[in-house]
Amino acid sequence: MSKPSASRVALYIVGLKRVNPLKLQYLTYYCQAVHLARVGKPLFDDIIEAGIYGPFISGMYQEYKKFGFEPITPPLDAHTRVLHLSLEEMKTIDMVLAYYGDMSAIQLMNEAHHDGPWKEHYVAKKNVPIPIDSIRTFYTNVLTFT
Repeated sequence: MSKPSASRVALYIVGLKRVNPLKLQYLTYYCQAVHLARVGKPLFDDIIEAGIYGPFISGMYQEYKKFGFEPITPPLDAHTRVLHLSLEEMKTIDMVLAYYGDMSAIQLMNEAHHDGPWKEHYVAKKNVPIPIDSIRTFYTNVLTFT
């Protein structure tokens, strides 16, 4: 099975949690980080950038910006689109939602702003890609799994 896109991961999250686009960006970022730390490989290939509000995925931003600060309404066919996630991928997403899912977008933003990869790569008024190895190294060193 091929890797899902960040949008497919986001769709799975939206089907389980009421989130606005900003919170969705952080949750998707943490899904990538946790998967890298747990499995050692990316959950998705989309580029994560260091922007003013924290790590974000440009294509996903474009897809969900129409919701503004309101909760995202999942599309009617969301359940059929998430069938392409493996059990391992869903386990990662479920772990992230269990840990971070009840935090507000602002709490997640504060958390992400203190994390190494965003701090290391953020440049004011620019969206700079965060290298996947930077995310992997940082979270492999700070996360533990039982």
